Amino acid sequence: KNAQAILTKNILDTCASCMGFFIFGYAIGFGDDITSFRFYFGNDLEQEGQVSKWILMYAFVSTCTTIVSGVVADRVQIKYYIFFSFAMSAFICPVGLAWTWGNGWLDDMGFVDFAGSMVIHGVGGFSGLAATILLGPRIHFFDRNSAGKVASEDAENSASSGGSIRQKPEAELMSKIHADLAEGKNPLDMEKPSSMQRLRKVTQIIKRDIETEFRPHEISLIVLGTFILWTGWLLFNASSIGRLHGNNINRAARALINTILSGSTGGLLSFFFKAKLISTSNDKRSKVTAVCNGIFAGIVSITANCDSIQLWASLIISGLGVFLYIMACKVALVYRIDDPLEASMIHGVCGAWGVLATAFFHTEKGLFYGGGLEFLGVQMLGVLVLSAWTIVMSGFFFYVSLRMGMRVSQREEIWGSDYFSYMRVNGIDPDKLRKKKLQQSVIRK
Repeated sequence: KNAQAILTKNILDTCASCMGFFIFGYAIGFGDDITSFRFYFGNDLEQEGQVSKWILMYAFVSTCTTIVSGVVADRVQIKYYIFFSFAMSAFICPVGLAWTWGNGWLDDMGFVDFAGSMVIHGVGGFSGLAATILLGPRIHFFDRNSAGKVASEDAENSASSGGSIRQKPEAELMSKIHADLAEGKNPLDMEKPSSMQRLRKVTQIIKRDIETEFRPHEISLIVLGTFILWTGWLLFNASSIGRLHGNNINRAARALINTILSGSTGGLLSFFFKAKLISTSNDKRSKVTAVCNGIFAGIVSITANCDSIQLWASLIISGLGVFLYIMACKVALVYRIDDPLEASMIHGVCGAWGVLATAFFHTEKGLFYGGGLEFLGVQMLGVLVLSAWTIVMSGFFFYVSLRMGMRVSQREEIWGSDYFSYMRVNGIDPDKLRKKKLQQSVIRK
């Protein structure tokens, strides 16, 4: 119901990121200072041989903004989100780049984030976290019990089975109907007086299930996207070396194999443990998404250090990263944080962990290799500063935007932006169409 709107948002997200980074972002991140004209509007890029670096950094910044896009899915108007994409690529993310990769004060202290676990993924993840907390959950995503509170088990079932929760009497009724069908009986025999009452209850249950269902749009596209991202991540991590010569070739090869190992570790662990730790659903679709998200969690965890850790260390770092991701998902359910893609858990939590893990496993500066506590302190400071900066600035932007009407209307959110836009353009009464479609769905069920 939101497929076209989300695809449009992703395309415009990339376009707005390009403009923001070209006009302001690269100059803020890699220029002399904020008051000079160096690199603003692409000034001096070609003369100083910075074009190839601009392309690489733009790809990183664009990735950062698209992370937020997934977190706020189904709830924001595109025109407001495009302004955020511009602000993210023009100012919020570039300031973090200036502090780290732009030879800033964190870099001077010895902060290490090789390919952007925190500088890119963490910034995107924590920005999305601030946004989704301010926006609140999607309508009907967390159903309430009679006391008005979300039961933890129900909340877990809600997220894993699509957001639809049935109360105990309703579940018993549907179980009886399925049992009658299994025995060859007619569960809605109209000759019985109780059948009409049962039919009305079943109709109400099905109608509510249809309205409150939250399931992946297309599993095959999720898997295809996972392979595309994994392949692109190999290039991201390896290209962060810069020029390939001498020892850099070995570093690039190490980055590639660690990216492969960490993704494989994450996918396997998430498949076997995520459902057991936070879900009681037997829905096979949730298993597929768990594997895909586990792959991402593992790779994000080693993006900060993929060139500077031994191969066996990538298994440990990615494995711990997956368990942190799973626990973060559980915390999000308890506190009713609605992140449709679990992007803030994957990129935010695992991004922070990747930077901290570098302080232990870095082959030259890590604690396990004779390094001191000072390096750990610098890494912790980097995580705190970057996350605080991102949450404050993104939170301010989304707070102001919400006051201006950023969130879609309740009717549009329930129906979906695709249907609502179609109805608005063609002059169709949404209530009449809604009633007709519900009737068709109930008949099919």
